[in-house]
Amino acid sequence: MSTVKTDAIETRAGGTSVLTIGTATQTIKLPGGTPGADKVLTSNATGEASWAAAAAGGITHASQWRLTTGFANSIDPIATNVEAVIAADPTTTTASPTSSTALGAPMDLTSGRFTFPTTGYWWVEFICTYDSDTYNQYPSGGLIKFTTNDSTYTLVTGENGMSYLGYYHHSYGNVLLDITDTANQKVSFQFLARGATDRCEGNAAFNQTVMSFTRWGDT
Repeated sequence: MSTVKTDAIETRAGGTSVLTIGTATQTIKLPGGTPGADKVLTSNATGEASWAAAAAGGITHASQWRLTTGFANSIDPIATNVEAVIAADPTTTTASPTSSTALGAPMDLTSGRFTFPTTGYWWVEFICTYDSDTYNQYPSGGLIKFTTNDSTYTLVTGENGMSYLGYYHHSYGNVLLDITDTANQKVSFQFLARGATDRCEGNAAFNQTVMSFTRWGDT
């Protein structure tokens, strides 16, 4: 892309009084100085033009959900006692989040399945805190699953914690998702225990087991 700098633009001598910039279906942006203050002039194929505010830069959606009460043994998906963290007061949660709960429209949770509020590139994180009651050489902890058809959920982030009798552990997973179909592309979370009474820990007042969702940009 090239930049043209000049003090003035005028029609040529003997020409019409109309100055043509661009062609049909193109846009012209006038910088506004601050994010979201730019103005865009868009023309369609029939020559009709309209002004619209340019899209604001930066992250548009970000929210957290946490397990408010712990449970024992494996479960897939984690579907109960999960609520949205209220960003203005993170010691509190709500089962019915709104656009004022965090940043942007909230995720929707139904039967352990999370639906994205809009398309885009989404960064999903899962921190799982748990208490082991056994020794085991195989990994345990939290997993992230993803579906493209609102039916079959596939593992996209595996467990990576350990089981060691009587100790608390963390597992951590994340995945970047290109969401183009909010009706069918969804995520869920699983806890995999190695002992019969391993506990996935949760608390209503602070984060122990927490799911985070951040929209990074347009798809």
